[in-house]
Amino acid sequence: MEVFTGPIAQGAEILAARERRGRYLKKELRRGAPLLCLTLNIPGPQKRGPDVLRVHDVARRRVQAAFPQAIPCAVFVDAAGPFALWRLLMDGTEAKRRAISLEQADALGRLMDLDVLEGEGPLSRSAVGAPPRPCFLCAKDARICRRLGTHSPEAIQAHLEAIVRSVLQR
Repeated sequence: MEVFTGPIAQGAEILAARERRGRYLKKELRRGAPLLCLTLNIPGPQKRGPDVLRVHDVARRRVQAAFPQAIPCAVFVDAAGPFALWRLLMDGTEAKRRAISLEQADALGRLMDLDVLEGEGPLSRSAVGAPPRPCFLCAKDARICRRLGTHSPEAIQAHLEAIVRSVLQR
């Protein structure tokens, strides 16, 4: 079973989608309440295939269960992949800690990218005393491995395919 199927987005399409998301988030932040944003850690140009969308749906249900008072604002799919947004009725710092717990809980959490935004933008992991996210393949800081190209795209994709399969077989 090949996991990463579906439309192939060009770099410019992904960038434009991220810019539109950024404008949307800025508009939503002006309403004053903290926001919780769910995307998936899916590198590469195929972010909208059926399996990726199924994983996002499972992740969205988990987030809603962990944040039962959160108010859904948006769910959509664009060239950057699936996206969900909630307005939070809680302190942003506490929400970020809870989001990090979800990200660290299991294989599904590893695929989840949960951002808590308030004021001018996202709260960092370091702002709540959490270490950087580890690389998919080793224990080093994921940002460093990505920047240095420590692991081949094929190795990362094979690992992510295994995670997606395990999530969908539950």
